[in-house]
Amino acid sequence: MNQICVVLIVVFIAQCSCNICDNLNNLSKDNITQGCLNQLDLICNNGSVLWQMFDASSKYPISGISYSNNKDLGNFDECMSISYKSFDGAVKGKFCALSIAIVNPFLKPIPDPFNIITNKQTTLAEVVTPKQIDRNVRDIAEKITITVLSLCIPDQCTPREIGLYFLWGQFESTKLVNFVDKVPCMTKDSNIDFKWGDIVFTTLLAFVLLLIVLCTSYDLMIMKMKREPKHPVYVSFSLITNGRKLLNVNYNPSPDQIQCLNGMRFISMMWVIAGHNFVAVEQVPIINYAEMKEYADNVKVQYVASAPIAVDTFFFLSGFLLTFGYLKSAVKMGVGEQISKVPMMIIHRYLRLTPAVIMLYLTTITIYRMLGTGPLWDTVTQTISKPCEQYWWPFLLYIQNYYNYNDLCLTHTWYLSADMQMFILAPLVLIPLTILIKSNKSFWAIGFVNVLIIIAVIVPIVCL
Repeated sequence: MNQICVVLIVVFIAQCSCNICDNLNNLSKDNITQGCLNQLDLICNNGSVLWQMFDASSKYPISGISYSNNKDLGNFDECMSISYKSFDGAVKGKFCALSIAIVNPFLKPIPDPFNIITNKQTTLAEVVTPKQIDRNVRDIAEKITITVLSLCIPDQCTPREIGLYFLWGQFESTKLVNFVDKVPCMTKDSNIDFKWGDIVFTTLLAFVLLLIVLCTSYDLMIMKMKREPKHPVYVSFSLITNGRKLLNVNYNPSPDQIQCLNGMRFISMMWVIAGHNFVAVEQVPIINYAEMKEYADNVKVQYVASAPIAVDTFFFLSGFLLTFGYLKSAVKMGVGEQISKVPMMIIHRYLRLTPAVIMLYLTTITIYRMLGTGPLWDTVTQTISKPCEQYWWPFLLYIQNYYNYNDLCLTHTWYLSADMQMFILAPLVLIPLTILIKSNKSFWAIGFVNVLIIIAVIVPIVCL
């Protein structure tokens, strides 16, 4: 089965030197569209177009296969540039990236058990089990490996039809046909059609842009007139006012500010960005993965391997600042007043976070697919947007790290879910703490905090 998969991907390339046009009359009984047959006939009579498609497609075995290379995406730009017109018709290049299971004695393959989903769009994420990631695919030695190859075909054809064309009568497995039929393909005209959601969101963006222009213009006007704004809302979208706040680096020796926290935040932010950059590298074709793996084990780059713990700094900062601000104000309140303010605290926090999160969400499910292009672009955008379309409500309620943790919408927003949940639970700790402090029982307050720390260390909060 797996050997046939390999042949299916490369057969279009291998047969270019043969007299393939002789098979056209024998394909009427196969499930191939007339448009595809016409285009195949057209390229058979045009050697330059046929050569371009051959040149833009992957070749197998791929170079560096014994060096842990398992991806060959061909030449995406060359395939997209193919456009041929004549009196007999027109042909454009269609790029298809296929993730296939291959018996490969040279490359370290994926661990068992593996599951090829034949009735859905085939992507690397669907071929391997949910908890497996790309580096595990190449690190654990078993019999099967995932190899990503590309195919440049006529725009009215599918990979399945190309396979039937060159291997007519040799398909005995329906699963194989389905497997090669549900692969992501794209042409030069892909992702340019506006849907109703795109129009609505673009209109919303235009409205926000208009607010920015109006508020900035008003801000400039009152600055020249040396006046104060009549209301803060009039400059709430001003680039000048907000830019001045965001870019302010003046030292303010205020007792309400803890200056060292800014340094901790900056260092941790750079740490997280460095880690994300290295994670992104593993998702793209790498011809020297063996060297990269050796480099990752070097002591000099262990700051990258330990980057996930940098997120703990942000949890600490969030909890510390919440406690610092809460104790300063709540120590003057009674228990009943503190409890009554908890709902508004949570609502205020939700309203602060959610508008920006909603804009990010709407961008992801609408115009994001139009913002780029490339051999893996369709696969990446669909992998990102599909969970958001299906699981929007746990995303907006900040519970997706519990409800749907194997298929997160915008995976990096798991932090917001965890942070919101800890914020909601914070009053259960802060209110008893204020009671102990107001009762001059600082010893018990310190003991209470230490007990909570010990519990947090011993009990693994896996979902966070």
